[in-house]
Amino acid sequence: MRIPVVAFLTLFLCGAVLTLAPACGDDAKATDPIVGDWHILTSFQGQERISKISVARAADGSLSGTYADSSGSTAPLTELAFEAGTLRFKRAMGTRILGFTATIKGESLDGSHLLGPRKIPVKGVRGKKAFDAFMVAHRKANERGADLEADYGKHKRRAAPRDAFPVLTNPKMAAAKDATGIRDDEPVIGVFLGGEALAYPISIMGVHELVNTTCGGQPIAASW
Repeated sequence: MRIPVVAFLTLFLCGAVLTLAPACGDDAKATDPIVGDWHILTSFQGQERISKISVARAADGSLSGTYADSSGSTAPLTELAFEAGTLRFKRAMGTRILGFTATIKGESLDGSHLLGPRKIPVKGVRGKKAFDAFMVAHRKANERGADLEADYGKHKRRAAPRDAFPVLTNPKMAAAKDATGIRDDEPVIGVFLGGEALAYPISIMGVHELVNTTCGGQPIAASW
């Protein structure tokens, strides 16, 4: 008689696990309007970049998260808040602090990066599969049409205009010990010449692409 009892207890315990597990797993995460990975598409002067915002909620209800950009670098989210359907946070990008605000509706996100007075639009969805489907629809909406002249005009408008990435000329430099907003593992372009060492963070070069300056008394150009 012991075997049936053990089998019954095992079945009972398994039933408890199957009943309780979803409340602590993905279904619980799905019921939270903000927790998860939000994959976003940023469009700026004809350029498009894909990034990811990861948001978690602690037992006390507080939020934390990270931002991973298309270059592979990550930054923690600060001043992270979600109120009345609006997500807000700040993040470091090189030596600069960028703001972010977006409206969350179900599994979709619509908002802007805030760089000073400039607003750079973003759209996204929660979950990688949903984002892949979103990008397929986005690409179809931008694929070549039957009218080649109209198609040319559309893609011409999507191209980055001249000077879209302003060149840095003799930018202000800071000693490594005084640099703020730069992570210890930040990828950089390094230059050593005439006894002088300079480093240009990729997070900054990705926006400007070219810097004209001097190193060790010699004129140089660093490009990304």
